[in-house]
Amino acid sequence: MTEDGLVYQFGGSLFKDKKDKKPSSSQNPMPVQALYGKSIIQIDCGDFHSAALESSGDLYTWGGGSSAYNKGQCGHGHTNAIETPEKIKLLSHKRVVKVACGGFHTLILTSENEVFAFGAGNYGECGYGDFLDTAKPKLVRFGSSGGQNETSNFGGTDKFMDLGG
Repeated sequence: MTEDGLVYQFGGSLFKDKKDKKPSSSQNPMPVQALYGKSIIQIDCGDFHSAALESSGDLYTWGGGSSAYNKGQCGHGHTNAIETPEKIKLLSHKRVVKVACGGFHTLILTSENEVFAFGAGNYGECGYGDFLDTAKPKLVRFGSSGGQNETSNFGGTDKFMDLGG
């Protein structure tokens, strides 16, 4: 991401036609055209997905990979791969202020100091305690204080979110 909020990507594509014999990766950064005109303030990526946070609090995600890799980490309520950034409509009633992408899961913090998670949960990386995958944003419940003003981190061994404190 550039200082003025333009988002670029490079590397392989999960959507390349397998019959295409051209190299499947780009060594030069390419602009993410679906994010033009949006005021992007934060980006993050996992193994097979990416996220971009707009200053309005809207969150865009894309990627996901094949069924073997897509655990719902894009948060759109399904496990279909998404080629270009799409706003997570399931969060339209919330203002996202921070995003953290793990390998196969995503964590978000809202302006109400709530944490939602989605994606792989096999090892507890979403913080729900039920060890299941979910493709829909799900509220993470903390101890008796509800996570308010505590330093809490979770997300498995490859990504965590520090909520401050």
